[in-house]
Amino acid sequence: MPPFIIAVVSFCGTLFLLRFVFPYVAPFLFGLFLAFLMDIPVDYLESKGWSRSLTSLILASVVFLIVPVILTFFLLQLWNEVQGLTYLSSMFSEQAIKLLQAIPMLEAGLSLQTLFRWALAIPDLFLIWMFTALSAYFFCRDKRALTRLVARQLPKSKVFRVRQVYLDT
Repeated sequence: MPPFIIAVVSFCGTLFLLRFVFPYVAPFLFGLFLAFLMDIPVDYLESKGWSRSLTSLILASVVFLIVPVILTFFLLQLWNEVQGLTYLSSMFSEQAIKLLQAIPMLEAGLSLQTLFRWALAIPDLFLIWMFTALSAYFFCRDKRALTRLVARQLPKSKVFRVRQVYLDT
């Protein structure tokens, strides 16, 4: 078979596989991304004499406890703004009624089944949040071991310089 066909079939197969695997891998990928962001302050504090494990734990805890608080305050402020808009709706009542009629879900209102689905999604969200926090902590704490593992997997040829980037970090 020609290499082009093998490449196309492999690419399509990978996309098909990712469609099913991504929901399970996404918290770890997001944790890896956050670990890269947290790595700069962790490296700085480690150079000042702090242990990498303690610094990673403190920073991951702060990030994953403060983000929901900030999000909650943002949503509360957004809710207050929406409540303030109801006062202004008397001026724009015709346009608001047309807009609300264009959205079918608001016409019918929230059904009990929709509220039940939202309530069932809360534990999943909490579980995903915890997996992301734990993976960010472990990725940040074990950065050197992980980069050594990746560097051992890369070829050692002089043409391939990505290996040197991993070894330098």
